[in-house]
Amino acid sequence: MPGANTKLALRSLRKNKAFTALNILGLMLGLSTFLLIVLYVTDELGYDRWNTRADRIVRINTDLMSDGKLTPFADAAPPVAPTLKANYPEVEDAARLCPETGIRFRRGDQEMSEHAVATTDPSLFRLFTLPAIQGDPVRGLDQPNTLVLTASTAQRYFHTTQAVGRTLERLDEKRVYTVAAVIADLPAQSSFHYDIFLTIRATQLDLGKSFYALFPMSTFALLKPGTDRAAFDKKLVGFMRRFATDYAASTVDQTPPARQ
Repeated sequence: MPGANTKLALRSLRKNKAFTALNILGLMLGLSTFLLIVLYVTDELGYDRWNTRADRIVRINTDLMSDGKLTPFADAAPPVAPTLKANYPEVEDAARLCPETGIRFRRGDQEMSEHAVATTDPSLFRLFTLPAIQGDPVRGLDQPNTLVLTASTAQRYFHTTQAVGRTLERLDEKRVYTVAAVIADLPAQSSFHYDIFLTIRATQLDLGKSFYALFPMSTFALLKPGTDRAAFDKKLVGFMRRFATDYAASTVDQTPPARQ
């Protein structure tokens, strides 16, 4: 009978306490490990999925061959984004995101060091779903000397998220930036986390002063619906070969490549 079998099993477990404890411990460790793996994989697969266009956003990487050794980088040179947009019909839009270091801002008597600052194209806010609380980050960052703040950063400087039109002085450049927009704080599952986004307009990165040198710059492309990614990847293999003349010139005189 079931009841008798249960009693027999319990009696057996009591007689072999050490064996029972080891089995229970092993079962607990196995279940805990399984749950941790499931949670980790779920978290990793959830990165950037909050974007409404996540299925069409790709990051452009660079492979460098040196002394017969191929080294991959999750970066791309400054001209790559505009060149992709101008010459590859599969690309609907593209944006660059370059981290800044050692940045200090001043507002009145208040000075703050910022460690999560990036220079970016206005188009970043077309690619990624970064809701604006005030202002228009795309139109705003299309002007020189402008920036976008996250909500928590606007609160730190101005004690409000209604900060459009206010100014911050960047001390290392002695340049005054105007707040163009305030956006919601970035989700935890984002591939980048910045508090301040500076416009790339009228900077050396945008004007082509440093061309095909490799920067710690992320380049994202928004592919058009229905794009064959495998075919697009194959086309990118010949990117530098196609623009080799411009690349060679840029290493000598740092002039921008001609648009084709």
